Amino acid sequence: MLGLVLVIGGVVVIAWPGVTFFVIAVIWGIALLVGDIARAVSGVVLRGYGWGWLVVLGVIEAIVGIVMLAWPRQTAHVILYLIGIYAIFAGILQILLSFQLKKAPERLAAMTDGGTIDIMF
Repeated sequence: MLGLVLVIGGVVVIAWPGVTFFVIAVIWGIALLVGDIARAVSGVVLRGYGWGWLVVLGVIEAIVGIVMLAWPRQTAHVILYLIGIYAIFAGILQILLSFQLKKAPERLAAMTDGGTIDIMF
C-alpha cells in the first residue's frame, strides 16, 4: 500500500511542483540555517574531539541554507524533482517487494524440507 502511495505522491510532485515550491525551500533553508549555526556554535563552545570539522560543516550548511532562502524557486525545483523521482522508484520497489514477500512462507517451508514455519509479526 505504501508503495502505491509513494508512486502517486511522486507523480503529483512532478506534475504540480508549484504547489509546494516555496514551502519546501523555505522550511528546509531555515532548518539548515538555524540548525547549522547551532552546530557551529556548539562546536566552538564544546571544543570536543573533531570540533573544527563540526564548525566547518555548520558554516558550509548555513551558507547552503542562505542560498536556499535567496533562491527558493530554483531550490524547490531541484528538491521536488529529486523527491518525485525517489518516491516513484521507492514505490515501485516496495510494490515488487510485496509480491516477493507473498512467496516467503512457501520458500521458507521448502528450505526446511516441507515443515511448517510460523511467522509472527
